[in-house]
Amino acid sequence: MRKTGFIASLASLVLVYGLINLLLFIFIPDGRTDLASFWIAWSFTFPLNLLTAIGVTIYCSRIGNDTVVKIPLLFSIQYIFAGIYLVTGMIFMLINKNIALAVWITEAIITCAFIILMIYAWVGTSYLARNIAHTKKKVFYIRSLQADIDACIPQVADDDISKLLKELSDKIRFSDPMSHASLSQLENELQLNIGEIINCVATGTPELIPDLVKMAMVKLDMRNNKCKILK
Repeated sequence: MRKTGFIASLASLVLVYGLINLLLFIFIPDGRTDLASFWIAWSFTFPLNLLTAIGVTIYCSRIGNDTVVKIPLLFSIQYIFAGIYLVTGMIFMLINKNIALAVWITEAIITCAFIILMIYAWVGTSYLARNIAHTKKKVFYIRSLQADIDACIPQVADDDISKLLKELSDKIRFSDPMSHASLSQLENELQLNIGEIINCVATGTPELIPDLVKMAMVKLDMRNNKCKILK
């Protein structure tokens, strides 16, 4: 669905550029197209703009790049400069003087500003996107443990065991969602502990669950305490 939006946005830009070009070449005074400054301005206004729009669209539509962090900023810069190129280009194309040097200098300044802003936007959004992905990966650990315990609760007939599992689920839910590389061994042990609880529920051996829950809570407290130290 999002890629369809990218295609629609690019197609709209192509249609608008086509219409502007049609009107431009219909109403442009005779002899204006003989000026070198006209074609320099036209090249920056339409072909270059179209190429950058295609480049931004392809980049943002790639898997991993179509994030809420990247799309608004990159497309905003693209369309702001598309407007700047269009206004500047139309002014130069309508001037009945061959001022090629002035056009080159002006368009070069605009292009340099566009490239610099795009580079900074790309670096900034890439950094934020990596952090978001890293955070999601770390938060997944706690959510996964809670989901496993929650899935076991309806399978347990004993009310006391069910209550213990709910307490463990709540304790997991209110634990620090962020993980850390130094906690990997403890978190792996905790995950194995939860796996043993799941196995007991599946094999119908609920008598082992209380000790396993107690062990899981101890390890969870140790993990959460270490998380506080790491902050």
